[in-house]
Amino acid sequence: MRMDRTLGFVFVLFFICGLFVSLFGSVGLGSGLVEDSWISKAPLNQARDGLGVVAVNGKIYAIGGSTENRKDGFDNAHWAEFVGTNECYDPVTDTWTTLADMPTPRSNFAIAVYQGKIYCIGGINGTKLDDHYGMFPQLVYCDIVEVYDIAANSWSTRASVPYSTYRMSAASVVGGKIFFVRVPDCVCYDPIADTWTNKTRMPTGSPYGQGYYPVLVVVDNKIVVTSNIDFGFSSGGVRGVFVYDPRRDVWREGDNRGRIAYLGGAGATTGVYAPKKIYVMGNIFYGNNPDVIGVNRVYDVSGDSWSDGAGMLTPRLGFGVAVVDDIVYVVGGRTDYEFVSALNEAYIPIGYSSVPRYWNIAVLVLTAGAGVVVSVLYFKKLSNREKTKSINPYQVY
Repeated sequence: MRMDRTLGFVFVLFFICGLFVSLFGSVGLGSGLVEDSWISKAPLNQARDGLGVVAVNGKIYAIGGSTENRKDGFDNAHWAEFVGTNECYDPVTDTWTTLADMPTPRSNFAIAVYQGKIYCIGGINGTKLDDHYGMFPQLVYCDIVEVYDIAANSWSTRASVPYSTYRMSAASVVGGKIFFVRVPDCVCYDPIADTWTNKTRMPTGSPYGQGYYPVLVVVDNKIVVTSNIDFGFSSGGVRGVFVYDPRRDVWREGDNRGRIAYLGGAGATTGVYAPKKIYVMGNIFYGNNPDVIGVNRVYDVSGDSWSDGAGMLTPRLGFGVAVVDDIVYVVGGRTDYEFVSALNEAYIPIGYSSVPRYWNIAVLVLTAGAGVVVSVLYFKKLSNREKTKSINPYQVY
């Protein structure tokens, strides 16, 4: 009799636990997180745009940028006041900590992470007067590569990148190598050998193609590049998505029918807490001086299709993006082409669940499996009781 009650209790316990996780696991850390929505977080200690932002081991690092407020256009905002400021954000405590400054103050550089080290590649680090007239300010592009060691809180210098540019560069890590894209060129950096190697160029159809403020994200060991990419008259104008397979050194063109956001950043969800998608945030080009509208374009790599997510809480340009536990953080930037921002806002992706998606499935499977096992044991016990009755009909129960 005691055995029957124990089996029944175990079955009920498994069922209640599985039902609780399945029903309430997606509500969101007890804090009311709602999918496809935005939340304000603690701002940077120093407002800036053109900064490099990256996530490492659950924390976000915001490095460098420009701090000058200007009223004569977005580009002119980068003509002075470059900084090497290095701040670390802890999403758990919602606080920022200031760390060792990057040695070369600059903005709009490519940034990537490998084995606990942050690589800051290229960018702009100054201004000069034009060589011809000596009257017009021009940006100075650099090929400097500096590496931040998180554990040691220190910086070192590595081999220079083959290209010195800022608007056309971004980087990602796949298979222990850093891939740096300056549209349409692609080069690979080996952190162990400290060497750069040329890879297959993007399929532009023209050697004169260029792209402005491209962003790179990695999905399933493929690098996805998106931006306003203009490949010249012979190639049909502006395109927006290319996918690179580092293992095969092959490019393919993605769906370019959607509106492509630029002057911003992008982050990819991993499929753990939210379905695998790429969120590209920034502006839509409508003319020579478009409004800052802060769109959130969603690219599904597997379906090769675009859709729209909730627009940015505060429209900005020149910000950085990092993803922690499938929550997308948008840090810094510039509002209305003029004023640098310290804002830090978090986007809760479409289909987000605070409990890992595979955990929900695992709990359901385990619950069902436990229920089947307990039920089999229970009915086997009943069957044995019936057999005992038939063998000894005079036994008192």
